[in-house]
Amino acid sequence: MKKYKITVLVLFVIGFVLMIGSALISKQNLKHDKRSNTECLTDQRVFDYADKLTSSEEKSLEDVIAEYEDKIGADIVVVTINNEQAQDMFDTYWSDTYYAEFEAIKAVATAMCDQNRFGWENWEYDPSSNRSTSDGYVPSDSIVIAANYEAGDVWMSTSGTRVRARISDSKASSLTEAGGKYLRSDAEKGFTVMIEKAAICMKSANGGGIHVSPLFIFVAVIVCAVVFFITNMSKKAGKDTTTLNTYVNGNVELLDHRDIFIRKDVTSVKIESSSSGGSSGGGGGGSHGGGGSHF
Repeated sequence: MKKYKITVLVLFVIGFVLMIGSALISKQNLKHDKRSNTECLTDQRVFDYADKLTSSEEKSLEDVIAEYEDKIGADIVVVTINNEQAQDMFDTYWSDTYYAEFEAIKAVATAMCDQNRFGWENWEYDPSSNRSTSDGYVPSDSIVIAANYEAGDVWMSTSGTRVRARISDSKASSLTEAGGKYLRSDAEKGFTVMIEKAAICMKSANGGGIHVSPLFIFVAVIVCAVVFFITNMSKKAGKDTTTLNTYVNGNVELLDHRDIFIRKDVTSVKIESSSSGGSSGGGGGGSHGGGGSHF
């Protein structure tokens, strides 16, 4: 009984330590300096060129963006557009023969970032960097989400060391899928979902955006401890009610006690192994990362 209590207590302590550790890691990943970008050309964050948001929805989305920008330490921008506007403003053409998949909407998102110099800090001039733009500057931390409602394409452009380390290209694609399913019926909700999930990714320690709530970890360990305790107590109760004579009535005379080995067959099967593997992720070269999807 005593050893079970000690084991449960140890599990509780482990759960508490994991909870605190997870909370500290999340806090560390979100740690950032005060915004220092003095070169950004605008304070506007929502550009509803395609007129998919009401005035109140734009204001609400601006408020959401302001809240999460301060939490994660990165500029967040939302753009809605159609084909003609994209062509006039960014010289992009929605043609399968002219652009590869998502290249047009990607061009809109990156151009919005570059033209307005979005980012948490001033862009550093480093033409030797593989992440510099054509003018030799390296973009700082920002997330630009652009959606073309006519083409049905949405792209999340990621820039800066911290953002690209936390949100891989494949993760950016999954975030656009998560929010994209709402863009037709409720544009504000669709963009909000993408922003909220991107903020969760910024808490993670890798480009996959895996983040588990500290409270969830603690509760999970408590549940395991309770299950362990109940299971072992049940086993102990069973042992206490079972003796050598439980299943024996009267006297038993053992006449013969021996093991007879008849035959042994051994079958060997060779298991082939493979050394090949695969992985995916962003954060490589190029001034911007990101991913997209259709909606």
